[in-house]
Amino acid sequence: MKEFSPIAFLTETQVKETHKAVLRVLSETGIHVSHAEAHKLLKGAGAQEDKDGRILLPEAMVEDAIAKAPSHVPWYNQKQNKEFPLEINRVYFGAGSDSLYIVDRKTEELRRARLQDVIDNVRVLETLPGFDFVMSMGLPEDVEETRIYPAVFREMLIHSTKPIVATSTCLADLEIPYEMSKMVAGSADAFRERPFFITYVQPESPFKYEDHVVERLWFCGEKGIPTMGVSSSNLGGGGPVTMEGALVQGIAESLAALVILQLKFPKAGFIFGANSWATDMRTSIVCYGSLECATSTAAYADIGRFYNLPSWGGAGCTDAQAGGCSGG
Repeated sequence: MKEFSPIAFLTETQVKETHKAVLRVLSETGIHVSHAEAHKLLKGAGAQEDKDGRILLPEAMVEDAIAKAPSHVPWYNQKQNKEFPLEINRVYFGAGSDSLYIVDRKTEELRRARLQDVIDNVRVLETLPGFDFVMSMGLPEDVEETRIYPAVFREMLIHSTKPIVATSTCLADLEIPYEMSKMVAGSADAFRERPFFITYVQPESPFKYEDHVVERLWFCGEKGIPTMGVSSSNLGGGGPVTMEGALVQGIAESLAALVILQLKFPKAGFIFGANSWATDMRTSIVCYGSLECATSTAAYADIGRFYNLPSWGGAGCTDAQAGGCSGG
């Protein structure tokens, strides 16, 4: 089989200029960090605090974090007998996650998602060879709000053997799935050696890292859960209206998450990436399936290769009745 070189969206010059802009933003604009220990560790490692309380990350600190981050992150199926290595130029496809609404397959009516929908969707994904990993594809209304993420994680464990990408809003949303995963793997050491779920932890754009973000990053580092620092610097929403500006912000926000993670866990598995999609100015809703979705994903992949880090991105997304996401 003939191998093809990856498709490059950005030129080499554009990649390098973008990286320079990212370093400048992080060192001159900085990030908001409220977590007391993270604040102290950042300053102890050489970061400065400006008059407005923002933490300014020196260029050397950011580039050191990139250089030390593992270029190969292990990821396995739930049987732990097949690896899906996360590294540059490997691509895996899966479904999406946190849909509030679903089109009823029998009535064709739009309604809120329920737990049975999650079960049905995961079972379908399990049978389709073109999908490498599973996500929940729904936030069920018939589950208590504080239990939604552990509940859908449980169904992904029960009804699938494929690797899992999990989402969360607080530390408890990860603690319970981790305890489930230890039971499946047999021990904490067995899971750490062959982790079968990864998660993304999202800072609030622009550049805000609340306590729960830091806590989840460090929990994942401690337990051996590969982590994505995926922000949402959506054009005209949490990010600048231009693609160039949104990309710079998204890259900077992801790298800042890497820096915070490495403060305590320098060898932790990290997946780079962000979402920079268009925002509908009439509704303030992010436009899935827009041109910006595809172009920003390609751009982040180029930057990920430049950093020699695995990257995450959306693909096949749509505002129609079916959609999906991918990571690679």
